[in-house]
Amino acid sequence: RAIMAASIYCVAALALLAAHAVQVAAVLGDLAWFDQNVFFHLSDGDSYVGPCLASFPSTPTNGVYCTDVDAPDIVTRVVLAGVAAISGTIPTTIGEMSALVYLHLGLNNLGGTLPTELGTLSALRKLYVFANSRLSGTLPSELGQLGLLDTLSMTGNALSGTIPSTMGRMLSLGAVHLGQNALDGTVPSELGSLASLALLQLHENALSGAVPSELGQCTRLRHVQLQANRLSGTLPSQLARLPPMTVFTVNRNYLYGPVPALSVGGNCVLFDAPLITERNAFYCPLPSSLDGSSCAGMACYRVGTVAWFNYVVWPQLNEGRSDGAVRSTDSCVRDAPADGAAVGLFCTGGDDQITQVRLQSSSLAGTIPSELGLMTTLQRVQLH
Repeated sequence: RAIMAASIYCVAALALLAAHAVQVAAVLGDLAWFDQNVFFHLSDGDSYVGPCLASFPSTPTNGVYCTDVDAPDIVTRVVLAGVAAISGTIPTTIGEMSALVYLHLGLNNLGGTLPTELGTLSALRKLYVFANSRLSGTLPSELGQLGLLDTLSMTGNALSGTIPSTMGRMLSLGAVHLGQNALDGTVPSELGSLASLALLQLHENALSGAVPSELGQCTRLRHVQLQANRLSGTLPSQLARLPPMTVFTVNRNYLYGPVPALSVGGNCVLFDAPLITERNAFYCPLPSSLDGSSCAGMACYRVGTVAWFNYVVWPQLNEGRSDGAVRSTDSCVRDAPADGAAVGLFCTGGDDQITQVRLQSSSLAGTIPSELGLMTTLQRVQLH
């Protein structure tokens, strides 16, 4: 029995020594440390079984890479895209990987939230965490500390909250992919400070407010996707300063007014078709600078017509800007009665320009919009 007890003691001691040896072998930031402190959480308990690759290909393939000549055992790049095992969470410990320059965790099934510690990765240049439908929470304001980051790709998650204004400090940022989330608030004017910004994708969120005029300062911006949000107001004239764009899509918002003299050589979408389902109300004529783009020949609204009134003036009179589906009327009545008792929109003769707006006793609860001043044919207004 004494021999058996001594044997059991020796086995337990060896096990402890072995565990200690593993811990000692793991140096902060090397493959063993990454396996124990990061991959364990990313994979919800699995171990990383591959080697640390020494050569990073021009077209990155899945793997963990240790490519720093001065520190050949330290992980500098992680590409784990579309890996079935990546179904856990992004741990806070990832912020300790100070040598990390490339992180790709897209097309996985990650849950949880984005840790604020991502903002401590001062060497990071590319961050891809897109198409993880369970990844929720907000964009950490600490991301603004990533001064070397040139690509931020987080499309197709379940992120909510606002776009942090601190992104305006990310002066190396050239591509922002934040579409297809649930982001709200406004488009930060601070994005206008990003001199390297060439691509801005904010489509299919719940962003509201105006398109910031400061975007006109982004002299390299050639790809803009803002469609399917709740943006309102007019497109700022400063956008005409941008270089010829390959993509410009702003359909399915609540934008109206004249279109700046944009230069778009590729995909351009101002409205959805059919026009009656669209929420934007841009005025005719569209600028000649759009000739040759897919926006050329798109339907637009002639100021002062019933269609224009219904999408620009009526929602503001009725209840503030609405979804545009609520209309005062679909037609312009000819030959208005002289007594002023009739209610509706009235035109004179064969023209479709409104000459009289008679909406008295209509329980209007909004405001009188300044756009009424654009109706040069208007002769009579009754809103009492």
